[in-house]
Amino acid sequence: MNVFRDMGASWPRMKAGFESLNESYPGSLWNLVNFASFACRAGDVTTYRRLRTEVGDRVNIYATRAFPSNVSLDVCDRRAGVS
Repeated sequence: MNVFRDMGASWPRMKAGFESLNESYPGSLWNLVNFASFACRAGDVTTYRRLRTEVGDRVNIYATRAFPSNVSLDVCDRRAGVS
């Protein structure tokens, strides 16, 4: 299921909310990884690449849970051309 296509969620609105969260909680890996996950699902490659660079190698088992199995971190990295 795609939350944007199937449920009518607004990526611009969600993105603004994540940006606000990241300003309020700049050290939160959880928020950053969830933001990246939704950017990938929304097809926002530019935002995904920026966030993925910020996340870097800090990905852990808890952070990977933000990505559903059909849109895993590896899938998103391939889609965005991140190595």
